[in-house]
Amino acid sequence: MPFAEVEVEYLNEAADTGRSVTPPSDPFVTQVVKADVNGVFHYAMPRAGWWGFAALSEADWTLPHEGQEKKVEIGAVFWAHTRDMH
Repeated sequence: MPFAEVEVEYLNEAADTGRSVTPPSDPFVTQVVKADVNGVFHYAMPRAGWWGFAALSEADWTLPHEGQEKKVEIGAVFWAHTRDMH
């Protein structure tokens, strides 16, 4: 999707796994990168674990809900799992 905003989030696992991190501030919880004209984006995953990437856009149609037309959001999400290099 050209020029899509892609939200990036780290699956911050439970503390008992030893992989939990405390983000230093809110901008580190959900980061946003922008795709280029071809829909390509880049992101370097700085930590091992599961990373989610979500590209969302608004459809050019609406759907009825309780007597009102509502906007429709279209999205694509994928997950990537990284490992530490040993």
